[in-house]
Amino acid sequence: DRVATLLENGPAQVVSFFAALKLCAVQVPVNTAYKGDFLRHQLADSGSKVIVVQGDFAGRVAPIAGPEVPELGAAIVVGPPDEVIDAVPTHDWDRLLASSSDELVPDAGVRPADLACFIYTAGTTGPSKGCMLPHNYIVALADQIAAISPPPELAGDWPEFVDMNRSLANDPSGEELRNASPESMQRFGEISTRVSEYMAQVCGL
Repeated sequence: DRVATLLENGPAQVVSFFAALKLCAVQVPVNTAYKGDFLRHQLADSGSKVIVVQGDFAGRVAPIAGPEVPELGAAIVVGPPDEVIDAVPTHDWDRLLASSSDELVPDAGVRPADLACFIYTAGTTGPSKGCMLPHNYIVALADQIAAISPPPELAGDWPEFVDMNRSLANDPSGEELRNASPESMQRFGEISTRVSEYMAQVCGL
């Protein structure tokens, strides 16, 4: 199944990403600038069954959920929604986390070549096209990130960020991720957000 996320950089995006990969689902991160036909196309083209959406973006999903995106069966809303999504069942992110069990999720038997995510093109010359990335690509990318020397602005966070990435890159079975505490995932999300914000600033985004 495909799991779309319409989220700004933050803990919810990190948790959603790794949770989808752990379940052997396909993660579909959606550009947070998308709405209307652009958003409809990406959700329909990817065949997303669920979307995890930030509350203040819910108003973009509400008008297109339903017959126009027939595969979409549910929405998980992070934070207070700016509009109610009533065409599909909706769930509150915080309530789902609060009601979750400490029982480990059974191993889905993920293999290196299995599809991990769709990354869509910008769509400047036509409808966005999804690039299919396998799990081994994600692991190799994490290992490369871990080898980068830190910029001064991130010197305080970098050692921990590197350790986290190396742990994930060297843990193809997902054992470490399965045993990670909510506090560790929260910390990884916070550090990843700061790294993402720095990279966006450097790139002028």
